[in-house]
Amino acid sequence: MKYLLLKNAFDSGIDNVFFHVDNLNLHSQRAMQKLGANLVHHNKWNRMRPDGSIRETREYLITRASWKEVEVTLISRLESD
Repeated sequence: MKYLLLKNAFDSGIDNVFFHVDNLNLHSQRAMQKLGANLVHHNKWNRMRPDGSIRETREYLITRASWKEVEVTLISRLESD
């Protein structure tokens, strides 16, 4: 799904795609790093979770310039599955 989302975004002329990940969601953070996204903000937004704790959001970025490298990674992973 990420491949289709990113391909469509960059084919449509978008220059930057941002992903917002909860600081406690280590699985998604590792996935973003493995994908080749760059962490641009550690604690950009603080929001209250339903349980009253504070959510800190990490922002990851894939740029048009980095898309080709990310695309190769994603296609390789799709072909190996």
